Amino acid sequence: MFKPFLMTALLVTSFSLFAKDAKISTITCMVKEPINKTKTQNIKVEFLVKNLGSSKAELVEHPRASDYGAILVLPDEGTNMNNLNGQGGDLRIEGDTIRLFGDGDGYTFVDLVLTKKSNYEKGFVRVSGSGDKFYTKISCTVK
Repeated sequence: MFKPFLMTALLVTSFSLFAKDAKISTITCMVKEPINKTKTQNIKVEFLVKNLGSSKAELVEHPRASDYGAILVLPDEGTNMNNLNGQGGDLRIEGDTIRLFGDGDGYTFVDLVLTKKSNYEKGFVRVSGSGDKFYTKISCTVK
């Protein structure tokens, strides 16, 4: 006699849990990273953010990321963008801006910055420190 009620409660609970998962956004950016003064290479940076657009946004581990970080970077070796996975990935909320900060090697710092005004689809990458240095504008997709 109580089974229909129990099934309804389980369905409502399942949908509630699923709704929480629906708040995870995938952000994919292509970065033209200099190899030398005349050549660049395309680097894919993809990361997952729970509660994007709120002050409670948080980085979620990407299922295809390397063993030492939460952010998918392809190619996964020999690029400054890999420093974004330093300390496991560091997402910072600064007003209406999200910033991924990386310091994976101790002397080259990487910032990937996107603004809410652009729906987190436009921003820039800055590499600074005592290693390589560059700045480039980026476009991203958000799903």
